[in-house]
Amino acid sequence: MNHGNAPVPFGAHNRRCAAVTGRVRCRLRSLVAPAPRSRWKPPRSWLDPVGRGPLCERIRARGGRHDDNHRASPSKNDRTPGRSARAGSGRFEVVAGSPHCTGPCAPSTAPPPREHPRTPVRPPSSTPRTRKTAEYASRPCPPGAKESQVNRIALPLPSPTALRTLQGRLARSALTEESRIRQPAPFAAWFADARERSGLRVDRVDLDGLENWERDPRTGALRHSSGGFFAIDGLDVRFPSGPVPHWQQPIIHQPEVGVLGLLAKEFDGVLHFLMQAKVEPGNRNHLQLSPTVQATRSNYLRLHKGRAVPYLGYFQERTRHRVVADVLQSEQGAWFYRKRNRNIVIEVTEDIAVEEDFRWMTLGEIHRLLAVEDIVNMDTRTTLSCLPLAGGGLDVLLGTGDAFRDALARSCAGEPGGVHGVDELQSWITEHRAQNDLTTRPVPLVELRDWHSSPERVSHTSGRFFSVIGVKVSAGTREVRGWSQPMLEPHGTGVIAVLVKQIDGVLHILLRASVEPGYVDGVELSPTVQFTPESVPPGGALPRFVDDVLSAPPERTRFACLLSEEGGRFHHALNRYLVVEAEGDAESMEDRDFRWVTLDELSTLLRHSHYLNVQARTLVACLHSLLAPRRPGGGALVL
Repeated sequence: MNHGNAPVPFGAHNRRCAAVTGRVRCRLRSLVAPAPRSRWKPPRSWLDPVGRGPLCERIRARGGRHDDNHRASPSKNDRTPGRSARAGSGRFEVVAGSPHCTGPCAPSTAPPPREHPRTPVRPPSSTPRTRKTAEYASRPCPPGAKESQVNRIALPLPSPTALRTLQGRLARSALTEESRIRQPAPFAAWFADARERSGLRVDRVDLDGLENWERDPRTGALRHSSGGFFAIDGLDVRFPSGPVPHWQQPIIHQPEVGVLGLLAKEFDGVLHFLMQAKVEPGNRNHLQLSPTVQATRSNYLRLHKGRAVPYLGYFQERTRHRVVADVLQSEQGAWFYRKRNRNIVIEVTEDIAVEEDFRWMTLGEIHRLLAVEDIVNMDTRTTLSCLPLAGGGLDVLLGTGDAFRDALARSCAGEPGGVHGVDELQSWITEHRAQNDLTTRPVPLVELRDWHSSPERVSHTSGRFFSVIGVKVSAGTREVRGWSQPMLEPHGTGVIAVLVKQIDGVLHILLRASVEPGYVDGVELSPTVQFTPESVPPGGALPRFVDDVLSAPPERTRFACLLSEEGGRFHHALNRYLVVEAEGDAESMEDRDFRWVTLDELSTLLRHSHYLNVQARTLVACLHSLLAPRRPGGGALVL
């Protein structure tokens, strides 16, 4: 110990505290030139020889970092305990009471390794951080666990270290099922009020009677008079290696890239997302929960001569804010020809004026609504799936006593890894794309084989698949109060399901490498089962694993909900989405077209374009929604 004016030794292993008659003296050190030693002494009210005074409490609470000029703190550029402060910065070296102090007021236990200079150091633990076990849940008070007054259920929140990461912050938002913001009305009342104010009305009209739409006199294609928005064309498809080698069909041609944007902002330490109650003519219930911005290029260029799109500027000037996710993704490859949307999530820190049909919501709130029919629209689901909800922060869910949730959390955390790995999966998909022999070419809409084109509609002669119809729309809360457009109307309700299985304690999802004529790269990963029963011809073969999905008992069905597809182009397009636990040997269920994949691997693939189709992305969002425990009564919500 040094006394009097003896210099304090410097270095990571030589730093120590000076204690003289119960007073703690800290000396400022210069990196540039020698400076006179400071004779400043702290007030008596700050001192406590046993380390229980106000200063020591503040130091312990902040892990040794203090921001006022007279308090101890490592330099901003410090990354190790042995580095010193710059001269004139007004910052001092580690003082008594901090985790690095070895003086009389040091903590009784050995100091743990320092994780970051700006955050408290976690206390040492004998439990490995790589994998929590059932022992975690049996502890009376696990680190970071507390009774959540917001959720009304006991949730082990992510650790302070994990909360510094984006993944940890997303995990905390996913575990928070009620907003931290004082809202003017509960969600159900707000949603009902938005529906009443929308005044949406949709009437069927003939295709030849669509205002501002024209039929090409030569091909019969339907196009908007402005040249924007989209068109209905004919497509000839040849697929020699497929179950149907050749067919023709109408298809939506929309080459412009739309924006599906979510604004995120932190309130009371929890990320919230600005959601919109938006009406679409194709929604069965008219109003659904959409992203902050859901707009085609023609919309935000205002070719409709209507109002501007709210909040669009945040996504056009993304460099001013933090980009959470930003990736181009496909849409329905059977109905769209090479359609892509920009899925983008931006985090802001500034105050935002919330317009009437918008509302801040946590990820947990949105996830809970995914279990309610026809509430969360397709564009919200695909954008949510692109959030990097994987890695750190989710390990706190391990040891909950629910084996399925534990396996799901490990699948998201990526520890241990999956049976294949991302590199092998990418190679498998690339091989499928290289060997794909599907080709397409445009053909006149009026000349499509097995399709009948009339002034009222375009439909298949068998009555299966879908029809092209015309609608006239009036809506009080959209950019324009009225418009007309063609829409694609599916025949029947689809079944879209994934089989999941715990392999070595990690939940894996069985996905298929599928081919559709509208994909940009020809092949994307699709759910285990994706089909419409009404479209299967009499005596036709059903997809593999249909029986495993449809005959599964209730206890193996982890998620089941009827959800709508994009209501701006499809009229009452409904699919029943299912997550079903598989029985049998996992290895025998794989073949050339099927692979077991973890959610962490899917999160990696979703950083890139065109790996997962829109149906698979919906099921990724649905699986993420199962991370939070359900409330008593199943969490049903009446709207």
